[in-house]
Amino acid sequence: MEPDAQPATMPAPMSSEKLGFVEELGLFWSAQGNPRMEGRILGYLLITDQAYVSAGQLARDLKASAGAISTCARRLAEIGFIHRHAVAGDRAHYWTTDDDMWASFLAGERPYLQYQQKLAQRALDALPAGEDGPRRRLEHMRDYMTWLEGAHKELLRSWTEYRDRHLKSPDS
Repeated sequence: MEPDAQPATMPAPMSSEKLGFVEELGLFWSAQGNPRMEGRILGYLLITDQAYVSAGQLARDLKASAGAISTCARRLAEIGFIHRHAVAGDRAHYWTTDDDMWASFLAGERPYLQYQQKLAQRALDALPAGEDGPRRRLEHMRDYMTWLEGAHKELLRSWTEYRDRHLKSPDS
């Protein structure tokens, strides 16, 4: 199917083997304190061979409500794991994920870290003189987020080098 072509009909349901992976990722995702449906949607998009999947197809195959799909897909998009895909002339919502969503996720964490740095700095700027305990804790918060942002950049560079080297390897 062309990336922008409108699907004629909804594809056949996913195989039980693939759905097993989807369910297992959902359980793992929920064990980490996240909604299970998020993990199921992510698992589905990871294992499907389709370029993008409609919200209706996700609801059908995951036996979930349209509201659950909508809510969880939006949250996954906000944190950088999936993306909305528009099909010309079609008002339905379609979802996709990058081949390397892990790099996208890592890069997408930077605004969160920058926000935390600014939040700590604003609190420091408003803190009255003499409050050494709060000042020390807020400085550590700001400095940790600054350090972590730099570490994220290095991790992303290291990951892309590893990924590119691995993809070129005859053993991969």
